[in-house]
Amino acid sequence: MTGSSAPMRLAGVWMMIGGIITLISPMILIMDGRIETVLGIILVLIFILVCSYEIGAAKVVFRTEIGGWGAVMQALVFTLLARALMLALSRDWYFYANAILGAGELGILFVLYRRKDLFMPPAEVMEKSMQRMAGPTVKVESECPTCHEMVEMNWESCPYCGTKLSKHCGNCGEPLEENIAICPNCGTPVESVEAINKTIESLRASVEEVGSPEAKASQYAKLGENLLKTGDNEGALDAYTEAIKTTEFTRKRSYFMVKMAMVLKNIGQVNEAIDILDAAIEIDPDDYAGAAEMKSSLLSPNKEEGGSDSPQAS
Repeated sequence: MTGSSAPMRLAGVWMMIGGIITLISPMILIMDGRIETVLGIILVLIFILVCSYEIGAAKVVFRTEIGGWGAVMQALVFTLLARALMLALSRDWYFYANAILGAGELGILFVLYRRKDLFMPPAEVMEKSMQRMAGPTVKVESECPTCHEMVEMNWESCPYCGTKLSKHCGNCGEPLEENIAICPNCGTPVESVEAINKTIESLRASVEEVGSPEAKASQYAKLGENLLKTGDNEGALDAYTEAIKTTEFTRKRSYFMVKMAMVLKNIGQVNEAIDILDAAIEIDPDDYAGAAEMKSSLLSPNKEEGGSDSPQAS
């Protein structure tokens, strides 16, 4: 997904010109006798790499490609280092050319550092993405159908509200009999434990082969959701941790942190859950993922019951 504006297209063109000057500057140094031929050849090879890196980043900036912010920032940092070297070695017109282009690139770096949102999808697209990643199709004894707390696969009743645990359709909410393949009420396919385990194996095998950081983060999140279905809370925490580290989008990171906090809460690590919710609120002050609401729900019983369920209590 891409979008563009006149300032971003101008910045992209500026970086393309900068890439060309980056490429020819060491060649000019060789022709002017400013550096030895051997050193010049080494510089040319290095600057060819820097040039290709900057021009590639220029295309990302020109089109304002979603998810390209990190690569652009890295390219600009390497380019400015190369530009500083050229300023130390060059003279005459190509000194001024490098100085002017370097000043422009530094300005672009500063602006893009503060405008990471330009490379993020619109809020409605992010919301649809969150909806696609949210929850399994069928709740398989890893979530209480009454209070929605996480429960272990082998528990017979929910320890939080006493509900007898059974399979419920994730689409219509109707209870399901054992070993049923399709919900008789709405026709939604029911995931079996065997199917979930196969999904987990497939996700673990494929997650390292995914190239895009965002696709990899989504894979880790799906792995976490499926591990929760089997009651593997620790494995789910590890998967969500990887999703948080992998994604470059603040809102997705805070969303995964909220999911992780829910797991921490349900295995009794309430303090850790509150800490990660605080971190989610800090990185996303708009609180798109609802971290503040969840934190309030964790703390509200303390007010109602006089602190008997305080996170600090043991």
